[in-house]
Amino acid sequence: MTGNNSMLESFKMMLDTDKGFVISQIGRPSVSFPSFSIYHRNGLWMVLYFQETRIENTLHSLLKGITFFDESLKLLWTSGIKLIPASSSATSSVPSTINEVLELFGAPHATFGASIATLQYLSEDGSVVFVKYSEDKIVDISSVSLPELAKLC
Repeated sequence: MTGNNSMLESFKMMLDTDKGFVISQIGRPSVSFPSFSIYHRNGLWMVLYFQETRIENTLHSLLKGITFFDESLKLLWTSGIKLIPASSSATSSVPSTINEVLELFGAPHATFGASIATLQYLSEDGSVVFVKYSEDKIVDISSVSLPELAKLC
């Protein structure tokens, strides 16, 4: 990663910057969720993590975390986001309630949906873990690697 130090430093400087500006600077992502923008460039997988923040009376999506994986999804560097354990361990012990999930993984990186809601987490092995639940009961836990997500989108 030493050859990419300047790139890492430039991304660190972008922390707390609005999502629209960040994306205008680096281009369209391979995959985009409200909280994650996923890029695949120069043999690296880069995941940008955005959080909704209210500034005065306006909601902004600000860059809060950056994670880099190599082509084989080995974690190279992360800042500003607590990754959950490898997706295989995340999906092997299936919790039955939302409280058990929160106890196991902590606060989700993203939440979306209505009658069946989904919590979204980024794992240390380059997968996005989706936890679907309804009325506090877990319906499904699945994980999709960054390359698989890119093919799907």
